[in-house]
Amino acid sequence: MQTAIGILMILAGIAGAVFMMKKAERRAASAPPAEPIRPVPIEEAVEALNRKLKEDPGARLSVELYGLARTDLPAVAPVTERPAACYKTVSYSCREKSGGQRRGFRSASNLEQTEEYRESGPDDFYIMDSTSDEKIYVDLESFGDRAELLSACDSYEEKNSKWMDRHLKSCRRFFPRLGSDIAGYHVLEYFYHVNQPLNIAGDLYRHARRYRIAASSGKKRSLVTYKSEEQAQKVLQKSRLTAVGLGLIAVVVGIGVIIAGFR
Repeated sequence: MQTAIGILMILAGIAGAVFMMKKAERRAASAPPAEPIRPVPIEEAVEALNRKLKEDPGARLSVELYGLARTDLPAVAPVTERPAACYKTVSYSCREKSGGQRRGFRSASNLEQTEEYRESGPDDFYIMDSTSDEKIYVDLESFGDRAELLSACDSYEEKNSKWMDRHLKSCRRFFPRLGSDIAGYHVLEYFYHVNQPLNIAGDLYRHARRYRIAASSGKKRSLVTYKSEEQAQKVLQKSRLTAVGLGLIAVVVGIGVIIAGFR
């Protein structure tokens, strides 16, 4: 019996390590690749696109750009009230999971969440660099989870919390659904501040007299990140080491259980 338990622990450890390693690799989709990003100047990218547009009015150019986040209109993140070049706000109502009220510490992770509100903006978010006066407008939604934004707020609040009392007016805006079964609210807000340095890899194109960049189609690299290559690789390396470490612990414990069974 102990031998079977030990073998199961070893297999579980290996499976868990493989799962965490794959999860870490998937995160690479929203992080700079192992090789350095070598963005082209915006001036050079625009000139190259214009040459293609002479032959094909619908042409797109796969590029990697570096620039500073800007917006023509003042933008304020609605929850944190931070000035932003762009922001994304999502709110959820939280209810107890089926099977009765959970005991112990309550958080958004052990509650059923229903999205109630989503807002992002502004529409004129763009990047610029020192080589050109051209604005490259960013189709941020096209990048999905490959667009990594700074976290401004990730908060779970009980329904009658003091925070909710202080933000009652805005909370009515973000949490339209009410009810006695609601345990609390989960608020997420992300943003790029004005002049935030960004690396963007995607397709450059022209639409309605504007140069825009969106996620590339197919297997071409697509990402928006504020992280330097060094920062991103450190995060990935840490995830890999954690996966290997936990897997080794489970294997060692499993071997120990098997040995104990033969005594």
